[in-house]
Amino acid sequence: MEEVNKQSRKIDYKNSKIFILEPKTQHPEEDIFYSSTTQPIFKRLSQFKKDNLKKNTSYKWLFDKYGIDNIKIVLIKYFFVIIKKKIKKKLKNSIKRIEKKI
Repeated sequence: MEEVNKQSRKIDYKNSKIFILEPKTQHPEEDIFYSSTTQPIFKRLSQFKKDNLKKNTSYKWLFDKYGIDNIKIVLIKYFFVIIKKKIKKKLKNSIKRIEKKI
């Protein structure tokens, strides 16, 4: 039964987004978490907040340092890809471009 549910929830990578999580207040440049999603941005931020309360995540340090209500999500780029592997490449390239500007 579980296997059928997983297959029926195929991810549509055509609506991919690159975003950052950052504090709402002034912060050091390195206090940013980069990621990507296929979900609407507002839903992804809600999921981050729920996950942060439940488990040890790669972005937990940011919520712990600034507080769960003091983190915002900022859309960097929309893009169209077919497979997940391409998302990782686009994310990596976007991070490089952003870091060059800093």
